[in-house]
Amino acid sequence: MVWALTGAETAPEPERDKRHIALWLQRRKTYGQAFHEYLARKECRTVIPQQPQLTFPQANHAATVEAWAAANPERAVCMPNTAAELRVLGHNQNNCVGGAHYRNLLQAGQCYIFAIYPVVNGKRQRAAAATFQFDLQGKLMQAEGFANSQVDNTLLADAERLMRDITFSART
Repeated sequence: MVWALTGAETAPEPERDKRHIALWLQRRKTYGQAFHEYLARKECRTVIPQQPQLTFPQANHAATVEAWAAANPERAVCMPNTAAELRVLGHNQNNCVGGAHYRNLLQAGQCYIFAIYPVVNGKRQRAAAATFQFDLQGKLMQAEGFANSQVDNTLLADAERLMRDITFSART
């Protein structure tokens, strides 16, 4: 299994396998992170492609998100409305948001997930983006930058403003 992740052509001998595992883990910050990344990628390859067109309840707020984005041209918002879009968001942000756990939460309507990208010269700055998870009352549950990095405070403030608009529109 691990030999395939390191780019080896064929399954190695037991001693070589140990070296491949050690090499793979050296590239990761922690064993937990390495295992998390492996499971998230495996899940994206096997589970999510089976149900790519599930529409999430948060799709009902597309007009609110579009209006917010139009009023904030220095930002682009990606609010996934299907399992396929969620998978792409997880891939683009290099984090586990594209996995089945988050798909199940969105499918059940238990939270909101979206990403905000800074826009410079008309282009999305993927590496400076952040992904946010809010509960239905608008309380922030998670905020992760690209590859689970720290989130810029201005993006956090923008996400909270957008979430206030979404929760307001949900009540009306």
